[in-house]
Amino acid sequence: YPNPGYSQLTGPPNDLKIVEEWLVDPSRGGLLPNNVKKVKTPKPYPQDIDPKTFDPDLAPPLAEEFDLIFKRLSRERMAMGPARVAGRLYLYFSGHGFCNRSQDKPAEAALYCANATREMYEHIFGTHYARVAVGWALFKEVVLVMDCCRDSEVARVPTPKPYRDTPDDGLAADVQLLSIYAVPKGGKAQERGIAERKGEVHGLLTH
Repeated sequence: YPNPGYSQLTGPPNDLKIVEEWLVDPSRGGLLPNNVKKVKTPKPYPQDIDPKTFDPDLAPPLAEEFDLIFKRLSRERMAMGPARVAGRLYLYFSGHGFCNRSQDKPAEAALYCANATREMYEHIFGTHYARVAVGWALFKEVVLVMDCCRDSEVARVPTPKPYRDTPDDGLAADVQLLSIYAVPKGGKAQERGIAERKGEVHGLLTH
């Protein structure tokens, strides 16, 4: 998070590593490695390479990177017709986050992107993508894990991407959704060094 207003986090790159290990472990997630798509902060970070030429507005990962992967996956699954209602989709997010302050909103959260500023809060609305995956019946099961804060902001509202409404095929009724949030609305997610992980810093939910 190179822009002012966001504290630096150590845990997300480490979190992503152990989540990927879990996903491809045959006794756990059981996914093929090629089926794991990552949108992440690179190492070394561009800011460390040349701060004179680094543009914080282009700090990766960008929301568009994740959206492109989701679009391509959606097209592939929709082309399968009813046969797509099988398997499981995992959506995992780690970093700074926020949620809608309105009390009439269901549980939801969005992840601040690395190029977010206090004025222009670039984000990925994780809950929205999970809802689209369910509504379009892209898989039989959808698992959303958001290891991020859920700051309740006054002037910030998670913004959905312009995906069309649920297809009129009735398949969504057969889809199950599991949503896991690190904290309740307004809560702060925690990261710290984990002794049994050789002192590496991780988000507590992910650990």
